[in-house]
Amino acid sequence: MNIIAYLIVSVSLLCAMIVLSVKNVRYKELADRKTRTVPLFLLACILLVSADLTAGGGDMPLRLSWDLMLCMIPVMFLTSSLWKREQAEVILRVCGAATVLTAAYYLAVAFSLLEMLPSVWSAGGVMLLALSVAGLFIYGLWRHIRDVRAVMKNGTVWFNVSLGTEALYSIVVLMHVLVFLFVSSAAGTYSGVHSLILTVLLVATVCALAARVAFDSVFVFMHVHERRIVESMKMTQVEVVPDTSRIEEQYKDIFERVTEYFEVHKPYLNGELTINDVVKVVYTNKLYISRAISQFTGRNFCQFVNYYRVMYSMELFRSSPELKIHELANFSGFNSVVSFNMAFRLFMGEIPSEWCRRERGKLLRKKK
Repeated sequence: MNIIAYLIVSVSLLCAMIVLSVKNVRYKELADRKTRTVPLFLLACILLVSADLTAGGGDMPLRLSWDLMLCMIPVMFLTSSLWKREQAEVILRVCGAATVLTAAYYLAVAFSLLEMLPSVWSAGGVMLLALSVAGLFIYGLWRHIRDVRAVMKNGTVWFNVSLGTEALYSIVVLMHVLVFLFVSSAAGTYSGVHSLILTVLLVATVCALAARVAFDSVFVFMHVHERRIVESMKMTQVEVVPDTSRIEEQYKDIFERVTEYFEVHKPYLNGELTINDVVKVVYTNKLYISRAISQFTGRNFCQFVNYYRVMYSMELFRSSPELKIHELANFSGFNSVVSFNMAFRLFMGEIPSEWCRRERGKLLRKKK
């Protein structure tokens, strides 16, 4: 039963690592530190689990929980909005060092250089990690709440949903451990079907966190609902006037990656494009993309996309002046002629039919 649990964990983590690695290779120029770091922690966890299996021992299911949480904690910090990059870096280093030391200890036990610690040590270590996750989240939440102005500024529905989701992941970690210890105490052993089920639940949480990084989502399994909430929130969001003197370096980097993606891959030609689709490629969150676009252009995301569509429609008409208005709208990514007319008037100060008539006249005069 222990070997089955270890195989399930290894295969699941390997699949998650492959998905992230393939995406990093496909969009290599757009990948950032977060998307490159998570596959490394997944690989480290696979190697740690393999070393654990060679060590053997009766408390293997408990040690497996320790192994998984050494991977889960840094991934949780990478996907959390409660901590700054410098603070997350400290946790990453600590967990990385703990992973290396634990793997070395397992190998030393496997070669009979050291003896395996009693089960009570494993149980205590697992509980300590779980309590640390919950405690760090509560502390991070308190740091956010004590800044009243920040709370008022970010007090949107999406901000509250994000915090609630992060709390849920922390609670899930605690519940796994508490149920694990309760079942093992009642059954008198750490092995068997109960341990296998709880191990599957724990590795599923790790894979869900990895999926958040891969798809840069919050709900993981509810992409449609998440997209609707985000887009409805962005439609009513008030944009600020750009102030280039106060632009942060991180927003400059995000804006450059977004514009590069738009100019090279032309995603705006897809009429169903949303900010969630861009998030999955640019490897950041929705709020940062929206702020970066706002600070550099003074537009919201929808206006930013429509600007590229309008510019594309003008280039398309110059190369194919026989196209009709509805064809230009369709080929440029607009879902209707009405939305095309509104966007064109917003950026060009006239409707597309007037501009096309004048541009067609210029082309005829050049031919003469």
